Amino acid sequence: MLTGLVGACACCRPLPEWEFKDYLGWMEQGDGRLAYGVFVQNGRLKGELKAALRRVIERYELPVIITANQNIILTEIHPSWKADILDTLSGAGVRCRSLPCLPAGSMLLCTSMGFLGLHSLSEDFGTKGSLEGGSVR
Repeated sequence: MLTGLVGACACCRPLPEWEFKDYLGWMEQGDGRLAYGVFVQNGRLKGELKAALRRVIERYELPVIITANQNIILTEIHPSWKADILDTLSGAGVRCRSLPCLPAGSMLLCTSMGFLGLHSLSEDFGTKGSLEGGSVR
């Protein structure tokens, strides 16, 4: 039975190397316009980030794509708008060193370190003080 199945799949081609694309940061659209992907922590917009995104989207009437990872991609951006968009979003705490563009303070810590036996590892590596209280140094 399997022999016949393998013969039926002879037309299958090898797949290209798989890569993950998160679409965060600046991207060329291919038509001279740009797109900008913004990381949205836990898929929730609130506060100054929400207000800044609204200002940018309404000012330039930008189409928006919400990704499967609950991030936002602003599309159809004219290159001359790039500096203003960056200024507006950086004022709301979005910083873009390279990729990904993350809101300030978006680092997460493992809350189950004590349950996983990792607490002693943090002491061994001298990171105990930096992991307590949820702060990272």
